[in-house]
Amino acid sequence: MTGVGGRGPDLALGEWLREQRRARGWAVWEMARQLREAGRGSGDSNVPRIEAIGRNIRRWEGGVGGVSERYRLYYCKALGIGAAEFGPARPRRRQVPAGVLGAAGRQWVAAVLGDVRDGLRDDAKQCQARAEQVAADPVRAALCRGQALGLALAAEHIDAAVSGTILA
Repeated sequence: MTGVGGRGPDLALGEWLREQRRARGWAVWEMARQLREAGRGSGDSNVPRIEAIGRNIRRWEGGVGGVSERYRLYYCKALGIGAAEFGPARPRRRQVPAGVLGAAGRQWVAAVLGDVRDGLRDDAKQCQARAEQVAADPVRAALCRGQALGLALAAEHIDAAVSGTILA
């Protein structure tokens, strides 16, 4: 799926990637070199050549195609940022105003969120098990552990929403 002028739906991410690269004064080839070094530093022996990474950077910055989890991690390492800082800032969600949900509505929302939370926890356990299965490949194992942590964190946020003021 592409947007206006052949640019894809990931345009906001592409603009953010370009801004990050330019803020450091890096040309596309330098960003590619940085990503390659980040990959090699993570133990990935199958990192493509700089030319191939450069083509991907141009695609990603143009909003075409998504950036894989592998390259998101490499971007974080190259840019010196944490995974939570990757990508454009997302608008904060508004909380449900007090009194909008009746008691039955709050119970229903809490039950649905509880099911979602349980599913996230199950998925986190599966990702952690997968990390142990692929332990011989440190990059894949790290990606699996990172995904497991993200899912577990999402489950914790749901717990906070259900027990906190959002649904009170």
